[in-house]
Amino acid sequence: MFIAHGSLLAIVSAESVMKEGYRNDYLPQGVIPRHDMDKAESWIAIFEHPKRDEWQEPDKIIENMKLKEGDVVADIGAGVDIELELVKYMEEDALRLNLSNYIPTLATMADSGLEPDSVDVVFICTTYHHIEDRINYMNKLKKVLKKGGRVIFIEFYKKKMDFGPPPSHKDSEETIIAEMKEAGYRLTRRLDFLRYQYFLEFEPNVN
Repeated sequence: MFIAHGSLLAIVSAESVMKEGYRNDYLPQGVIPRHDMDKAESWIAIFEHPKRDEWQEPDKIIENMKLKEGDVVADIGAGVDIELELVKYMEEDALRLNLSNYIPTLATMADSGLEPDSVDVVFICTTYHHIEDRINYMNKLKKVLKKGGRVIFIEFYKKKMDFGPPPSHKDSEETIIAEMKEAGYRLTRRLDFLRYQYFLEFEPNVN
């Protein structure tokens, strides 16, 4: 089961092919995303842009997530936590695709809104730097994980590259590992199969 979970998605600012030293030509022509952008149509154009698969490589990510049949995945990064129009779009998308296991959910920055012991994998893709009070937020997420549950991060490398957001909009692997340790998790996997992003997997510490 896939829960399309509302949260903020990190999108680079774009007005042309090059800005601030990084490529952003994968974005739709004329769309200028900002952290305060409130037009659902613009977000949808970005999320559904066909070039995104070329650099995000979702097939590789899914393969490395090692999901089992019946796993429930909560994607914290599928929309905007207060953007009801995006949740409505995902609901319509689920109907269009005839997917009963695609469940859009509206959340807040303070609370995921997920039921206790309801999720096998929490998936966080390029959204972590938007979360406020991150250690407390991640600590709360432990209660929604089933026994053996995992948290997976996909984030841009925190270094200057010719693609993606500037370093100031990224978190290093070491920062996330340290904060997750403080929140009560242990690192279980660290992979580098993507060109621009790293993969980190965590499990809650066993008390």
